[in-house]
Amino acid sequence: MSGADQCAEFCGAYIVGGDTKPGNGFVCGTAIGALDGRRPMTRRDALPGDLIAVTGPLGSPAAGYHAIMNGLSFPDAADSLFIPVPRTREGIALASTGAVTSCIDLSDGLATAALTICECSRVGMDIMSEFLPKGADVEDVSEETGVPEMDMMMNFGGEYELLFTFSKEKLNALYESGVSFSIIGVVTSGREARLVSDEGARRLEYGRY
Repeated sequence: MSGADQCAEFCGAYIVGGDTKPGNGFVCGTAIGALDGRRPMTRRDALPGDLIAVTGPLGSPAAGYHAIMNGLSFPDAADSLFIPVPRTREGIALASTGAVTSCIDLSDGLATAALTICECSRVGMDIMSEFLPKGADVEDVSEETGVPEMDMMMNFGGEYELLFTFSKEKLNALYESGVSFSIIGVVTSGREARLVSDEGARRLEYGRY
């Protein structure tokens, strides 16, 4: 419970109830909050031509996991795995701009998040591999373990950055919000999410997190 309490305090939230019983372990939680007049950021309003962005670097939790499983010491990556930071402040700031057309966190990985928005919004996505911000130790862990960098950045999950889409006409509003983000692609009129590189485009599949 200590970790849950610390996370709730970080987010400005409170754990106000609950009960524990002996058993093999099962957790069920319900979060209740208010938008305070902000427009909700859903997964269903992305439009062709919108730009795609993420709030932070990708792949560090996967790097931490693979490092630990292979007996390697990469403290920054391990911290990303064991101490995830929910992007609640960034989410509130993004919602306040009115520029975001869809949003989802990356707890299940970038590929799954992109496919979820595509399904809900009935659109496609082209994500540019060269634009993806690489997290701490991803390159070094990949060299040590043989796990591809792109696999760690796209398919693992366990990170809580935000993937969001927005109208390019409102880009300045996002910059003025103070939220750091990287533009990684564009929403298309197709119905699939693709990873585009110099070698061509390949269709994304749901991750395995």
